[in-house]
Amino acid sequence: MNKNPQTVQPGGQLRSNFNKILAVVGLGWFASMVVVRYVIKPWRVNARMKENEDLMNSLYDSQMKEKNTDENYEI
Repeated sequence: MNKNPQTVQPGGQLRSNFNKILAVVGLGWFASMVVVRYVIKPWRVNARMKENEDLMNSLYDSQMKEKNTDENYEI
């Protein structure tokens, strides 16, 4: 007689493979969400802040130039 009978799974082998595929897909989705939240989003925010800072600096510089030229013409 067979001393170690194989356990019978409801739904058969196809069901267990489906569950494994579903688990892998779920873990992949979760990992991608973690990467987006903690890697890509802060990187984008930092890049946007740097771009805004450069823009504000250039606007301030042009405003100061304009103010200096106006003062020179007023004299």
